[in-house]
Amino acid sequence: MLAASPGHPDALAVLAGAALARDDQAAYARLRDQAVTANPLAFYLALADLLVSMHMYEQTGTVLDEAAKRAPDNAYVQSAMGLNLLRLGKETEGRAALKAAWKRDRFNERTRNTLDLYDQRIDPLYTDVSDGDLSLRLLKEDQEYVSGDMLAIIARARQSLDKRYALRPTPLRIEVFADPSDFSVRTIGVPSLGAVGVCFGRLITALGPYAGTHNFHQVVWHELAHVYAVQLSKAASRGGSPRACPSGSPSSPTRRGPARAPSCWPSPAARAPCAACPSSSWRSCGPAAPRPWRSPTPPPPTPSATSARPTACRASSPCSRATARAAPPRR
Repeated sequence: MLAASPGHPDALAVLAGAALARDDQAAYARLRDQAVTANPLAFYLALADLLVSMHMYEQTGTVLDEAAKRAPDNAYVQSAMGLNLLRLGKETEGRAALKAAWKRDRFNERTRNTLDLYDQRIDPLYTDVSDGDLSLRLLKEDQEYVSGDMLAIIARARQSLDKRYALRPTPLRIEVFADPSDFSVRTIGVPSLGAVGVCFGRLITALGPYAGTHNFHQVVWHELAHVYAVQLSKAASRGGSPRACPSGSPSSPTRRGPARAPSCWPSPAARAPCAACPSSSWRSCGPAAPRPWRSPTPPPPTPSATSARPTACRASSPCSRATARAAPPRR
């Protein structure tokens, strides 16, 4: 694409996002300078959307700040800045940016939904509970009944993860919502999000246990494991390793406790074997890969049972598939 159009903003944004993912500031600066001579605003907006999809919210903020300097009155830039500031837990600045965006563009659904959520739901119905470096948002009318259990499970999970990963992400903020629409709008700006928890780094949004639809303790463990994975990923990026190395760790604490912390992070450019690891491949460095989980399945039928099966039952029939059912994929 760049061969045909050297200044194409989307193509340059993809390359710039890859540069930021590997923390190559020189490559990013070169691509940015190439883009700003053609269509700077389209480049910044495309890059910001890409970084959000990669969960790189701090880098998204930096890119949007640069975009705002070039287009301070652009409503889309202001809205994107506001939503990203909320992901980083900067609610005062985020709400101010969203209000500025709403004055210039009255048709942005995410802007309107998020402002209404704070004005009509969060401000009158929710409160904050603090415990050291932890800030917990809860429904006002129920916080005295649920805060004790929530604080206890969060503290227990953090203590275990601190010890396992030898680090402590702080400060930490967890926002627990009673209504699925409130949780969804706070998380992505629109309702009907098909999830019960989302991690933005050191900020977690979650759907609380009020309706009894899911195991809230498991959600806490899972999302906190993401927090530690993000911190390990940042450390890996600074050391020259791919950001994706620790990505498998959040799935393991929900069943067997967190995976081990990485012992080495060799350079992705060299792809050389790591002396500290027993394996000869750099891909083995980082958190141990969790063993595949298998649900109990019936043993295969004995020959006598097979011979006694009706002739109409073939390998593709329901009864045959039930006995040889493959284990479900691990989530």
